[in-house]
Amino acid sequence: RTSRHAASASLAGLVKSGAVAACREVLAEKTAVPDTTTHAAMLLVALSAYEGGWMSSGAQKSPGYMEAVAELARLALEPAIGGDARLAVVLSLGQVLGRKEGGGVGSSNAAAQASVSALSHILMPSRNEDAALKSAALQALSTASRHASLLPLVASSPTSERVVSMAPSENLKDSLAALEAMQRMAASSLQTAERLCIDSGAVQLIVEAAGAHRASKEIREAVAACMEVLIASNSEDCRMQVAHFATPVAIALARVTDEDMQMRALVMVRTLCLNGFNKFNMQKSFSVIQELVPFLARSDVRQQELVTECLAHMASTDNAMYGENARVLGEARAMKPLMVLARSKNHMVHRNATWALACMTACDRNHVPMRASIDTLLAVAAHGSRDAQRYAVMAISNLAASDRTREMLKERGAEAILRKCAQANSSDNMLTSLVNRSALPNLRRNGTQVFNIPPP
Repeated sequence: RTSRHAASASLAGLVKSGAVAACREVLAEKTAVPDTTTHAAMLLVALSAYEGGWMSSGAQKSPGYMEAVAELARLALEPAIGGDARLAVVLSLGQVLGRKEGGGVGSSNAAAQASVSALSHILMPSRNEDAALKSAALQALSTASRHASLLPLVASSPTSERVVSMAPSENLKDSLAALEAMQRMAASSLQTAERLCIDSGAVQLIVEAAGAHRASKEIREAVAACMEVLIASNSEDCRMQVAHFATPVAIALARVTDEDMQMRALVMVRTLCLNGFNKFNMQKSFSVIQELVPFLARSDVRQQELVTECLAHMASTDNAMYGENARVLGEARAMKPLMVLARSKNHMVHRNATWALACMTACDRNHVPMRASIDTLLAVAAHGSRDAQRYAVMAISNLAASDRTREMLKERGAEAILRKCAQANSSDNMLTSLVNRSALPNLRRNGTQVFNIPPP
């Protein structure tokens, strides 16, 4: 009672009197009656929570400290002390781990492993532990993951699997704790990120968490952070998992009112589009091109740059297997907004929009409706940036492979514009080759070759 209700001076007296050692002796006695064991556990909990005493920050070197931490870990799994006492023990263990440098627990392998293992066991589904106890254990593990000395233990199997499995929890606090721990674990190493994605189904759990708490800004931030870490791991497996399961989440994040979050989401989509299989899968499964086209109307130049690049990447490929994306881009009513953006004064928006238009010409079914873009393409070929001119010439060359667009190109003076473009850029071997070996021959000789458009 004194430990719970007296002033801090009384707690200090108990700490100095050897009460901690007495508690440990009682707890080590196998013949102790349950009530005595419970009282000893609660007293140890109270002493561990005492901010000015033996188990507080800076006291890690005191004799018996690590042993007492290990004792708390053992008590967390001891049913004899009762549910309330176990909850108090777990909360106390969380307080210890939440102190500076994890309460120093990481400096003792025995204490660290005992603490993380006990908390991990509480999360085992087969134990059917009380929800409050599981919540406290999860919070403690999430706290432990903040410390470099304890993170490897939390990120190891099977603890990591048990932590991430709590991400879709109906309890917002638990869901956040699991997602924050997942982010730290995935960032700790490439191997951990891949194991979480492939073996633990982390991406599916992220999607479930986003759906369970879609109105929560905190969850959106945590979900985005987890996805960013997995994408940034440079693991193709992780990126394919995110693309396969979480593309709708990224698109949804790009629609929120927070402009910073919109940018983060579009950067994620852009990175996912770099993989050829992802381009095919994202379009087949989630119609990403149709989802992105309305974003072309946004006024933020940074977003225009990202959206035009995403669309161009989605339709750019040297593999005919994915060529249908070029057709879809034409059917998604992207041409008119891309024509406007192709005349942008921003260098990247100008290039990317022209690139996307060129991608549309890789599908001859787009050629007739793309007659409306001929003036824009010729203007870019005449006055655009070097990169944009290359794409404009590629597009003109492709359009010249169709009879109806070829005649219109001739009527608009395409041949003269192409010659001037080649002369003005005589030092650019790629551009002059495109003009002299592709575009002009198609215009003169009624060429029929349509080629896919490569990325820059």
